[in-house]
Amino acid sequence: MVEELGVVRPDFPSVDSIRSVFQGFLRQEFGLVEDAIERRVADLDSLRALRTQTPLNGLADLDRFLLSRAAELTGRLQLAIAERSTARDRIQDARTANADAAELAALDLRFRVAELRFDRLSRGLDATADLLDSRRLPTAPYRQLLIQATGEVTSDVLNPTVAVGLVRD
Repeated sequence: MVEELGVVRPDFPSVDSIRSVFQGFLRQEFGLVEDAIERRVADLDSLRALRTQTPLNGLADLDRFLLSRAAELTGRLQLAIAERSTARDRIQDARTANADAAELAALDLRFRVAELRFDRLSRGLDATADLLDSRRLPTAPYRQLLIQATGEVTSDVLNPTVAVGLVRD
């Protein structure tokens, strides 16, 4: 057994051939990284160009943008709530009908995607509501939706407008 260690087998690749393959692999990987960096730089350049072409003209534009963003997120969050609920109902129906494991797995995956979308949108609306609040703009409808959708009771309940809206709904 020890004698075999000193023997060079002709069917094994040489160190030079392994080195050249590894160098080729590294060149390819670095090329991919450089391409990704170039794409990122191009993206940043286009964003900079867009920013200079459509600047916000003061705080009024910022306020309009934030209110528009909050309204958009509200609509998308309401759709995500419905999608999550539908996915949950379909899983329950499939379990009741003794569906096979593949169908349950597919439904579970849909539910998880809906849950991730819901989480992302609720965090986005919460952050947008914080920005609106910092600009002293109305946030009650957005806070009410977040409390109803997430079930998380926050200090926003102390806001009379939010509390009245929750009780009314």
